[in-house]
Amino acid sequence: MSRVGYIKLHRKILNSKIFKDSYTLQIWIVLLLKASHSSNTWTYNKREYSVKPGELFTCIDSISQDTGINRNKVHYAIKKLKIKQMIKVKSTPYGSHIEIVKWKDYQVKDDNSARFITEIKHIKNDNYKPLKTIKKYI
Repeated sequence: MSRVGYIKLHRKILNSKIFKDSYTLQIWIVLLLKASHSSNTWTYNKREYSVKPGELFTCIDSISQDTGINRNKVHYAIKKLKIKQMIKVKSTPYGSHIEIVKWKDYQVKDDNSARFITEIKHIKNDNYKPLKTIKKYI
């Protein structure tokens, strides 16, 4: 799977309890980055596997190697994300099938509505000044 493109990270994560837990936050971001952005199918050990957008196959050892976080902390963070209903995990003999629960809510391709909302907030913000005006004060 190619590792190109980007993910969206909503600002409300700042108010989340996982934001203050650096290990869980790091693992959450890794899961978002590794999750498939489109449907994908492959064969491994003569078995066919498939994922939908927002899903991935991985294992604790793989996440541990990618992040440098020890296995116990990875396991605890995955458990925490499951309890908070941010992910669903199904164990398989070859790893874990992880589904990001609200993937479509935050990782939609058409971001015109989000851009429109942001523009409206900037227009309503009394403190908003064009960049030329700000440069005068620097």
